[in-house]
Amino acid sequence: MSIKFHPDRSLIKRLKNHKGGTTFLFGAAFSQAYNGGAGIPNVEGVLEFIKEFVDERDDLDDYLADLEGVDPKDTYQQAFSIIAGSYGQKAVNDIVRRVVQSNIDENENHRIPQAIKDFVSGIKNNNFRVDNIITTNFDTLLEEEFDNQNIPYNSFSVVADTQLPSKVNNNINIYHLHGIWNKGDTMHTTSQLQQSRTRIEISLQNIVGDELVVVMAYSGWEDSFTRALATVVTNSNADYDILWSFYEPEVAKIEYARQDLFDIFEDAISRGRVQFYCGVDCNKTFKELGQVKEVKKKRAEKYELERHFQETINFYDIEDRGYNRNVRKQTFQDSLAFFNDNNALFISAPLGYGVYDFISSFKYALDNQKPRFLRIDCSEALTKAQIENQIKLETNQPLSQLLYLFSTKAGEEVYFIIFDNIKSKMNADALTYLANLSDLLPEFGKNIFFIFSSSVAIKQFRCFHVELEALTLHESQLILNDRFDSIQFTQSQVAQIHDRSEGVVDKLEQIMDFLENSSVEEVLAHDEIFDDDFHLGHIPTTTLNQIDLLFTDRSKELTLRMLNILSILKNGETLTNLRQDPLGARLNPKHVQELVRFELATTVKIDPSTTIIKINPIIKDYILSKMSKEDIFSISNAYLKVTVIPTKSGVKLSSLNRKVYQTGYSTEEDNTGTLLLYSIESCLQNIKYNESVGESNEMNERRLNKLRFYSSSYVYMLCNSSRFAETISAVDLLLETIKEIDKDNLYKYYEHIACAYRMRADYSEAEKYLNLCEELCPDNDKGTLESIYIDRLHLLERTNIDAAIALARARKNDYHKTSSAFILSEVILAELKEPDERFKTLVRLEKRARKFKHYTTANNILFTINNERSNVEKIKELDKAIESDRSGYNFCRATIYKHQVLVESGMYDRIKEHDINELSNIYNYLFRQKFDILFVKCHKLLWDIAAYRQRQDIIYMIYYKGTIVWRLNSDYKNEEKYLALFQDFEDPTVINGLVHKTD
Repeated sequence: MSIKFHPDRSLIKRLKNHKGGTTFLFGAAFSQAYNGGAGIPNVEGVLEFIKEFVDERDDLDDYLADLEGVDPKDTYQQAFSIIAGSYGQKAVNDIVRRVVQSNIDENENHRIPQAIKDFVSGIKNNNFRVDNIITTNFDTLLEEEFDNQNIPYNSFSVVADTQLPSKVNNNINIYHLHGIWNKGDTMHTTSQLQQSRTRIEISLQNIVGDELVVVMAYSGWEDSFTRALATVVTNSNADYDILWSFYEPEVAKIEYARQDLFDIFEDAISRGRVQFYCGVDCNKTFKELGQVKEVKKKRAEKYELERHFQETINFYDIEDRGYNRNVRKQTFQDSLAFFNDNNALFISAPLGYGVYDFISSFKYALDNQKPRFLRIDCSEALTKAQIENQIKLETNQPLSQLLYLFSTKAGEEVYFIIFDNIKSKMNADALTYLANLSDLLPEFGKNIFFIFSSSVAIKQFRCFHVELEALTLHESQLILNDRFDSIQFTQSQVAQIHDRSEGVVDKLEQIMDFLENSSVEEVLAHDEIFDDDFHLGHIPTTTLNQIDLLFTDRSKELTLRMLNILSILKNGETLTNLRQDPLGARLNPKHVQELVRFELATTVKIDPSTTIIKINPIIKDYILSKMSKEDIFSISNAYLKVTVIPTKSGVKLSSLNRKVYQTGYSTEEDNTGTLLLYSIESCLQNIKYNESVGESNEMNERRLNKLRFYSSSYVYMLCNSSRFAETISAVDLLLETIKEIDKDNLYKYYEHIACAYRMRADYSEAEKYLNLCEELCPDNDKGTLESIYIDRLHLLERTNIDAAIALARARKNDYHKTSSAFILSEVILAELKEPDERFKTLVRLEKRARKFKHYTTANNILFTINNERSNVEKIKELDKAIESDRSGYNFCRATIYKHQVLVESGMYDRIKEHDINELSNIYNYLFRQKFDILFVKCHKLLWDIAAYRQRQDIIYMIYYKGTIVWRLNSDYKNEEKYLALFQDFEDPTVINGLVHKTD
C-alpha cells in the first residue's frame, strides 16, 4: 500500500483554510525545551531526575541493574515502573513534580516554550479555531499561556476511567489523558498506559469522530487515544479527518519504524480520511501560524485602541433588586415599544419610586448581548454646553466618541446612556438637544439607547414618555413574596406594610431590610422606620436645599404652609379644598407651581374639573419629622371638617373621595383615617392637659364624642359602599385608638371588618373577627346581632354547608318572617330539597325578598336561580338586579353575568363602548378589592370582548393585572393559558423583547 506524505507547508495551509473547529493532540515534544530554551526536560532529562531520586536513597546500583537489557525506546516507561514498584505512586508523583518545577523561574512563573506561545497566539489572532486539546503531557504550560493571553479554557485531569466532560461552555477544553502534575496521580508505566479505559475511549471516539483531528509531537504509544482512533477509523459512517505529523523528514525511516500505525489506519487511508505530514517541527509550524498578517495586524491595532478607550469609560453598575420582574409589566412593554421605535425613553418617576430598579429590568429583554449602562447626572446642567461637559466628566469620553465605540460592538453589547435628574428649568435648547440625541445614531449603531429621567413630565419628551406609578397592594405583595416566604405574612400585615411604604419602592426596601432581622409584628410596631438617616440617604442634596429655602425664606411662607398641609393629607387634595379652611385660604396656583418646580409634589388630573396635588411620600415623611405636634394637630382638625362633612342625617365624605375612588387613584385608605387619628390624639392631649391643671373638659368631651361618631360613620360608609379593602385598612389603622376611646362600640368595628374579609373570601380572618364581635355585642343591639347571624350564615355557606343548615334550622324562627335573616335561613334550608323543588322555593323567596325591599338578598337568590334559565330570561332578570341593587359588589356581579350571557350567545353587537368602559372600571374595582373568584370571570369576559374587537389596549391592561393575580394565587393554569393567548394576539417583536435594529 503506497502512502503519500505531505510537507509541513501543506499542513500550515490546511490549518489556515479550515473554517470549522479542530481537535489537537500533543505529545511530549510540544512542551519540551527547544535549543536549550524554556520548557520541560526531554526523556533523557526526566531519566536524569529519576537517577537523582534513587541515588538519594542509595539505590542507584539496583536501579541500573534493573534497566540492563531494556530496549532504549522502552527505558522511560520501565524506569517509572521500577520507581512505582520500589517506592510507590507517591514517588512517581514526586519525580514528576521535580521535573515540572525545574522549569519555574525565580519569580515562580513557568517558562513557556515559544511553540506554545505561538500556538496560543494563533488561536487569539483567529488564524485557526480550536475546540479541544488532548495531550499526554502532565505539565500545565498550555494553561499558563492561555492565562497569559486571557483566553478562557476548561482543564481536565483524566486518570480514572470516566466520561470526558464536553460542551461545558464555549471555552476550549484541555484534556490531560495521563494526568496533571499538581492534581493527583500521573500515568507513565506500560501497564498503566495499556490498561483499558472504556469510558474515556468512548468519549474520545465522540470527540474525534466528526472533527478535524491534528496529531503533533506524539509518538503514538499504545494508549487510550490510539485505541480510540483505531475504533473510529473502522467506522465507515464516521465523518472524521485526521492530520498526522512526523518530526522525521525521511519517509523511508517513517515507513520502517511506524508500520504498526499504518496498519491501524488502513481503512482511513483507503477512504482518504487520514493525511500524513513529514518534517513537521511544531516550533517552526506554530511560529508561522501564530503570526498576524498586516491586514489583521492593523485591525488588531484598531481593536486595541478601541479597547483602550472602552476601558477608560466609566460604566455605571446598577444593583438589580429584582423588583420589576413581576410588576410594572405594562410600563415595561410600553418602554420596549418606545425603544424599538425611537431608541429613546423618558421616565418620569417621583423620588423613591425605583427608577433604576425599573431600568435594570431592561437587561432581561436582551438575548445574548451584554447590557452596559452609563449615567450622566443632569441635576446641575441647564445648558447644552453643560450637558456635554457633564458627559465627558462622567464617562471620560465625549458623546461622539462614545457613539462610535459603542456602535462597533453592535453584535455583542447593548448600551443604555442614562441622563438622570433632568430639571424642568433646563433651557429649551438643551432639552431639545437631549430629545433629539437618537437622531445622531448611525444606521449601524442602533444598539445604543438613551434613557432620560426626571421627577416631572417634560413636554419635549412626550413622544416616548412613560410614568412610574406607586406600587399597588398586589405588586407590593408580589415583591414581599419574592423575598420572603409568603406564609410569613397575613393579608392584614401585607396591607399594613403597603400602607407604611405607600407604594414607594425605597420605603418598601427599608421595611424589608428590617424584616430580615425582626418579626413582622416588631417592624410594624416600630414608629421610626423612616428616620433622619433614611431621609438623608434618599433625598438628594438639591432637594434638601430647596426645602431649607422654604423654611428660611419668609416670602415662601405660603408655599411652606401648603407643603405642611399636604404632608398630612398624604393621599393628595385639590387646591379648591385646601382653600376651604382659613389655614389655606390664601393658597393659589403659584404655590402649586412652586412645589412642582421644586420637585416636592406632583399633580394628578382626575377629570377636567379636578386636579389633585400630592406630596412625594419620602418628602412627606421628612416634612412631618420637622413639624411640631401643635402644627400637625391644627392642620388635622381644620381639614377633617373638609373631608368629613356633617349633614342633617349624619355625615358624608367629600365628593373628591368618591372621584378619586372611581378613577382608581386611591390607595387602601384616603386622608380621613389619618386626619381622624391626629384629631383624636389632639383631643386626648387637651383632655390630659386640662385634667392636670384642673380645668373643665366639657368641650373636649363633646369633641371626642363627635370624633367617635365620625370614626364609626367613616368605617360604616366604607363597608356599606362595597369598599371592603378600604374598610379593612381603616379598621386596622383606627383599631388601637378605638379600643382606648370607644371600647363599648368596638364590636361594631369587628362586624364591619369581618364582613369585609368575608366578601374578599378570606374566611379565616372573617371568622376571627365575627367571633370577637359576637363576644362583645350587647344583647340589646338586635340589629347587630341579626347582622352577625346573616354574616355567619353566609360564611358557613361557603365553608361548611351542613353547619349552615343546622344554624338556619335552629335560629330561623328567632327572626320575623319579613326579615332578611328569615328569608336567608329559608334559602339555606332549600339546599335540602330536590332540584325542582329547590328552584321553585328560591323563585318564591326571591320575589318575597324583593317585595320587602331586601334587594341585595333578592339579587343573591336571583344569581343562583338564573343558572337554570334561558339566556333571554337571564338578561331580563339581570337588568332587574342592575336597576335595584344598592350594593356596588352586586351591581358588578349582575353586570358581568349579563355580558357573559351576551358573549356566550355571540351578541357582541349589543355590547357598546359604554359597556366596555363600565366593565373595565368593574375589572379595576375587583382587582383593587381582591375579589379573586369574580375577577377571574370578569377577566375572561373582557378578554373575549377585547379579542373580538381587536382592542389591544384592553388586552394589555388585563393581561398584566391578571398575571399579578395568578402569581399571587399560584394559579399556574390561568397564567399559562393567558400567556399563550397573549403571545398569539400580540406582535411577536414586542413580546420577544428588546432587539437592536440593524436596518
